[in-house]
Amino acid sequence: MSRIVILGNAGGGKYCRDESGGGAHKDGGFVTVLLQNTTPGLRVRTEGGVWIDAPPVPGTFVINTGELLELATNGARRRA
Repeated sequence: MSRIVILGNAGGGKYCRDESGGGAHKDGGFVTVLLQNTTPGLRVRTEGGVWIDAPPVPGTFVINTGELLELATNGARRRA
């Protein structure tokens, strides 16, 4: 089973941190694949709990492991 979720800015591409995005969350599925463009906004949490910007690299993919993969590998692969 697959699920596609599209989060974005309804303002036509003008990025505003207060108006777009999905907020802090854990990916619940197996893996999440994000095709990057030039729009900033992705942030990741470090092992120490600090949120940092993940600058976009156009034409690349960000692969996040999810809770199901962590469960399937008995914690060997931690969720992002």
